Amino acid sequence: MRTSLICCSLIAAFLAVSSTWSARQSEKSIQGEKNVGQPAQSLHPRPPKVEVQDATANEHEGYFVVLKVTNTNKEPLPYIGYVPSSFDPPIPEGRIEPIYKMEYWKQDQWTASPLGWCGTGIGPVTLPPEESVKFSVHVHNKEWDAVRIGISWREPKSKPSDSRTRTAWSPRIKLEDIQRDERRSR
Repeated sequence: MRTSLICCSLIAAFLAVSSTWSARQSEKSIQGEKNVGQPAQSLHPRPPKVEVQDATANEHEGYFVVLKVTNTNKEPLPYIGYVPSSFDPPIPEGRIEPIYKMEYWKQDQWTASPLGWCGTGIGPVTLPPEESVKFSVHVHNKEWDAVRIGISWREPKSKPSDSRTRTAWSPRIKLEDIQRDERRSR
């Protein structure tokens, strides 16, 4: 009787240790060996932050808008755009050439602007972690009240062939604000 009691105690202890070990192994495979005991990184990164740096009238009958894009994540964030070497001279450090989206606010709704892009030079590009970069956009002089610019990005672990993207939009850029700033600068 005593032997069976000891045997049952040993089996119970083995099962407790075994289940703890199994749980730790599962945790290691989910988080990676070096992250055991630390919170796992978010499965869903934060979208890039798109801000307007400058908006002015230009000689091409429209407006020139400079935007700053910030990746607040701790890892690079893939976006849709051109690789630096696709231009001559190459895109300078701190700047990007994304395949951006543009929408005009007119009659109380956003309307997409039909933009055309060349496929030559589009490649795997990323926003550097915890850094900002800039890009410029020409906005045509049409009848609109406001415009917004979007950059398409995807999950860091997704394959380049994965067509599921998200769009991070700039704040609304009001035509009246651009025109007012232009009058002040004269």
